[in-house]
Amino acid sequence: MREKIDAILETIRPAVRAHGGEIEIGEIDEASGRVGLKFRGACGACALAPVTLKLGVEPLLKKEFAWIKTVIAE
Repeated sequence: MREKIDAILETIRPAVRAHGGEIEIGEIDEASGRVGLKFRGACGACALAPVTLKLGVEPLLKKEFAWIKTVIAE
């Protein structure tokens, strides 16, 4: 599952890296439908990281994986 999620993240990583950041996969809990992501680099302290997470990353992952209920920052 981690590899499939990582493939989706790979589609948005160029934009994140262009701003000096990185996104890594954290804890995955299929039973609860939760995926944790770690924002690194410039994204770790960016005030817009939560917006990127909820309006950008989360919808992409939910579209591909029906079991995902929420995506959180770790």
